Amino acid sequence: MSADYIYEGGVQIKFTAILHAENNAVTSSPVGLPSIPNENFIKRVVLRVLGDTIYWTDDGSNPTSTHGFPLEKDETLVYDGHDLNLFKMISASVSDVRVIYYGV
Repeated sequence: MSADYIYEGGVQIKFTAILHAENNAVTSSPVGLPSIPNENFIKRVVLRVLGDTIYWTDDGSNPTSTHGFPLEKDETLVYDGHDLNLFKMISASVSDVRVIYYGV
């Protein structure tokens, strides 16, 4: 597994890939992050959109095409949020989103 580093409070922390979640279909119904491993160890989530644009929120609200942040095809999101259960995403059509969880 690859190792990278992040900084928290000026301290360097090593983290490694914990889980790769592939073939995650995102549709017009809001969905959360797939297969979230133990959140106590997750420090970063990387998402890559392989299909159509998705819209995402991380406050627990449901995203729409007018509410949320767009993530276009072939774009990558590096997400360092704290409550992964609040993250939701939708797509106007079926979109494949790949997810990697990194932890300590």
